[in-house]
Amino acid sequence: MRLATLISYFNARKNLKKTRIQIEELQKKYLKNLPHFALKFPFYKNIQNFDDFPQIDIKTFRANFEELNCENITIIDAQNAAQQSENGQKSALKNDLVAGFSTGTSGQNRGLFLTNGYERASYLGQILGKVFKPLELLKVRKIALCLRAGNSLYNTPKAIDFRFFPLSLEREEIAKNIAHFAPDILIAPTQILLAIAKGHYKWANLSRVFYGAENMNSFERTFIHSRLGINPAPLYQATEGFLGAPCEKGNLHLNEDNIFFEFEDLKNGAYRPIISDFKRKSQAIIKLGLDDMIDFKNCDCGSGFKCVEHIGRKSDIWHLDKEYLPWEIENIIAPLVNPEHDWILSASKENIEIYCEQENDYEIIENALSFLGLKFIRKPYNRQLDFPKRRHIRWRP
Repeated sequence: MRLATLISYFNARKNLKKTRIQIEELQKKYLKNLPHFALKFPFYKNIQNFDDFPQIDIKTFRANFEELNCENITIIDAQNAAQQSENGQKSALKNDLVAGFSTGTSGQNRGLFLTNGYERASYLGQILGKVFKPLELLKVRKIALCLRAGNSLYNTPKAIDFRFFPLSLEREEIAKNIAHFAPDILIAPTQILLAIAKGHYKWANLSRVFYGAENMNSFERTFIHSRLGINPAPLYQATEGFLGAPCEKGNLHLNEDNIFFEFEDLKNGAYRPIISDFKRKSQAIIKLGLDDMIDFKNCDCGSGFKCVEHIGRKSDIWHLDKEYLPWEIENIIAPLVNPEHDWILSASKENIEIYCEQENDYEIIENALSFLGLKFIRKPYNRQLDFPKRRHIRWRP
């Protein structure tokens, strides 16, 4: 599969130079072939054109796992294999198939993906190609990845010492272990990068830092940069695929040469991504509406790929006298609260529950949000509230 990774890597490097028109032409080529490929899946029957595919949501996608894979893998077998993978055991599935859970959900709602060896090799090539120039990649010796649980999707070439750090330990312990490993490349959620920064850990060979799974506001980014000497860059990936990578200026661009994005206008300045993956063959991802919402900005890096400014969850919009997007509320609070302090705001139409690590932050937040006219309820902060994914801004229906 090394050849597949190399091909994917150099295709990704080549596509970075494409203009917007060239990217759209490439998408048209892939979309034309998508109905033929989709005939392999029981969920789709006699569809001749891309426009005829039904749009589905995450709930439907997860409920129809068996009809949306063409490998005759039952959901029970996939779940067992995914659990084996998290436990460090080899996959029991046939034909080099691997199943894995998403890192952000729990219980029966956990996202479940299925990949074959070629897809995993292609996936790795895409990420490496979007992030590293050839000479830079040759210098990489150690990569640290911190997620809720590991799986075979993240296998790397043997020349690279790849170390996985699970989120099952306390943040300070994880930070200490990562610093002891001293990776060249560090990929971790924001809360772990903050723990490393707060612990004053620093090592000379660290060259790139990426954050995924959780948002990072500009004040947290500045704080981490001040301690590590490197500006963290965003990665956008989910159970459903590799969705975006940073340009050389550190701005996030969508992975549009491998995934076709459509956007539902939420009428509040944000858009819901609807994705169709051109490269997934074992599990169909076609017109899948994500639970995310994004907005866009301009980037002067010269890329033809759309640039994303914020990522949030649709379910975290505050539905008050008007709709407040989660990043709008975060932008009010972030300049006022020390980035080393943990906090959560959970709103309903009647009140705002405030969870703070530091006592002084309650009054700061209440004063900043007094214009909303809601009752404030002070509650103690508990780290389990931010496991496995940290979200500062939440909504209670």
